[in-house]
Amino acid sequence: MKTHSIVLTAGNLLRTAKTGRAFWTCAVVVAGFSIALAPPQVKSQEETKVDLVDREPFDQIWLDDYNRNEKLDIFPLLRPPTKPWPERDVLVFELAEQTGILLEVPFENVVDYKTFHQLLLDEAEELLKSGNYARAFRNLLFVHDHSGGSPELTDKINKVLFLDARRNYETGEFELALSMFEDVYRRDPRFSIDGIEKKSLELILDCYERVLQSLESAERWNELGGLLDSVARKYPAGLATRW
Repeated sequence: MKTHSIVLTAGNLLRTAKTGRAFWTCAVVVAGFSIALAPPQVKSQEETKVDLVDREPFDQIWLDDYNRNEKLDIFPLLRPPTKPWPERDVLVFELAEQTGILLEVPFENVVDYKTFHQLLLDEAEELLKSGNYARAFRNLLFVHDHSGGSPELTDKINKVLFLDARRNYETGEFELALSMFEDVYRRDPRFSIDGIEKKSLELILDCYERVLQSLESAERWNELGGLLDSVARKYPAGLATRW
């Protein structure tokens, strides 16, 4: 692929490194050829409806106020830059929606660089604050599955599952809560969250108690007996003695 040396400068101007000629972002001229560039990126309604985790991966550059604090979605780099930025160097990239044209921007104009994984983790934090545990879980699981995971990330996933399970428990969705609590317990039997007294196993057994009571009230004896056998195998002596 031929490299077109183009530098982002003040405002929405682009500048060719060889000639220094400046053009507006609608197009630049390099080596005598006119190259159409994407206008400032605006998310379409279709894009905003698609969860970030379901989009094609992209990285993001945050430029300085000299460049109107522009955020550019770019094709992911194999070796993302890390701070401190290299001195007197440029970042070479392709726009996510317009690959095939290599652009460059001086690192001195780059405020931040975020990989797709970092964007997912940032969004997961915001989703957690708003109580959207299901979407936060999907973000975290994607990063875990595509990065090899880490103890901190595993702990965060367990936390999201636990909080989602507890909310279902509190709203009476005991079977759904049970599956989530058991998932957490399988991942880490000793997992706990500061400020929450009951641990996973206690909540698991409590959920089973409530499900069993529901089956008993409905006189669904075969299901009740089968569930009791299953619980006895998994959690010996865990349920109340009346069962």
